[in-house]
This record gives sequence, C-alpha cells and structure tokens, in this order.
Amino acid sequence: MQAEVTHAGHTRGTSRVVRIGLSATGLAAGQSISRAGFVGVGAEAATGPSADGFDPSHLLTRTDDLVTSPRPVDYGTDVTNRRMQPAASRALDRLLAQFEGTPDALHVLRSFDPEGSGPFREGRALELRSSSLTGPALAARAFAAGFDHIAVPADGTTRHPVPRTASRPRWPPTTRWS
Repeated sequence: MQAEVTHAGHTRGTSRVVRIGLSATGLAAGQSISRAGFVGVGAEAATGPSADGFDPSHLLTRTDDLVTSPRPVDYGTDVTNRRMQPAASRALDRLLAQFEGTPDALHVLRSFDPEGSGPFREGRALELRSSSLTGPALAARAFAAGFDHIAVPADGTTRHPVPRTASRPRWPPTTRWS
C-alpha cells in the first residue's frame, strides 16, 4: 500500500506491505490456496512444473527434533520425511516457529518420496498433521508461514485433514544455500 499526503506545499509519501491472512476456518476440506491468495489453484500452477535435472543429493536432512532442545516436530521413522529442498525447509522453520512454547506438535507424514510424482518426488512438498489443530487451522498457519501452495484434502475419514504444502523448485542448484 502506498500513500502520499500533500500539505502546505510539502508532499510526504509512505508505503507498507500488507499481507492478508487466512482464518482458521478459511480453507475447507477439498480446497487449496496459493501464496498469492488464489483459491482452487493446483499445485503445479502455484509452484511451477517439476524441474529437469533434479538431484536428491542436494536435499537437506532435518535433525531439529534430535537436538538437546528439540523443536515441536515429529518426522516419524521414515528418513525420507526429514529430506526436503531448502525452500521447503525454510517454510517449515517459519511454521514451526508458530508452535514454539505450545504443547502442540507438528507431524511430517511425508516429504521426499523418490518413487512418488510431482513435488513429493523432488522434496518440495510436505504432508503435515497437527496434534491438536484441525486441517483448516493448520492450513491457515502454513499460509502465514509462506508456503507456495496449501491444500486440505477432502478426506472424510480423518478428524484432521492433512494440508499438503509445496514450495517453488530451486533447481538447478545455482542458488545460495543457507
């Protein structure tokens, strides 16, 4: 947002970035949203197509639940749930920051899937569940964390639908790593 005010021949301007959030009930089961706020957009439209030349050796392996002061995250027993692209890892860090100091835990049910397709095959998608939040509430937090695409599957069998999040591909790996 930009504003200019002119008073007594003097003009002053200001600008501020305004980000509109997603309410805890704003995304129902079966719906998706892009980081730009477009509802109903597909993952590929929001995150881009799969990258040619993807190399799994460039994925990060997260160990933040194994340190002395563990973060509120559970990756399960499958090591591929810990592997992801740096952009997905940074978005997960922002999401986990929202869980600090609470009894809630975030469960990573799926991340890198070498036999999968689309963003899971490249480690740029996460399938998440919260120990206490509903799927739409977790989707709102993922939206605030800046994931490029958030979807709450239409799964009537689970109490908490699982938001699937994805981040833009960063391949070939010529970008700065942090």
